[in-house]
Amino acid sequence: MQWAHGPTFLPALIVGLVTVGAGWFILQPGMGVGVACNKAPQPTVARLQNVVGHIIFAIGMYGAARLVG
Repeated sequence: MQWAHGPTFLPALIVGLVTVGAGWFILQPGMGVGVACNKAPQPTVARLQNVVGHIIFAIGMYGAARLVG
């Protein structure tokens, strides 16, 4: 938990992007959308929304750590 006492953005971004992979390769196939939304009506849009959402998640983690730490 040393990161929480002196947070930097790069580790938060890495965690955010790794969680995209978990969604693409575990969650979405389990929901019937296929790997990385390849069965979605607009897979590129869905992938972009996933990445943007998880980058926002990373920004939130970093911001929360800055506020708390």
